[in-house]
Amino acid sequence: MVFSEKESALEKAILNKIGLPPDEVKFVFSTSPEKVKLEVFTINPRHSQMFLFHAEIALTIEDVLKKMLEYVEEHRLSENSYTIQWIDVSNPKQFNTSYFRAQDLFVVLEKFYHGRDKTSCKIFSIHLNPVS
Repeated sequence: MVFSEKESALEKAILNKIGLPPDEVKFVFSTSPEKVKLEVFTINPRHSQMFLFHAEIALTIEDVLKKMLEYVEEHRLSENSYTIQWIDVSNPKQFNTSYFRAQDLFVVLEKFYHGRDKTSCKIFSIHLNPVS
């Protein structure tokens, strides 16, 4: 996808605010005549699993990038922090820990399972992290 200068700057600002290296963040755009959907995923370098960070919908690419930047700057930090301990059933000896921010436990599970078969992972615990 070819971005305008403004769209490229917005994507760079989102990456900077997320605070992860570019190879650990993936932007996925879905377009239709009526809307643009942006899903941002984070990739954990230890276990190479990709999880939904956040999704937004708008009328244009620029608008959806602006909405994502607003989420990263303002709303993300007001959400609860959760820790999930889990295994991939194809590699049951590797115990994994992943971290999520969300309004509630249901959104955490949506982010965790987004795009994957629910039987591919086994969750051992989900903790709401203390506010610091």
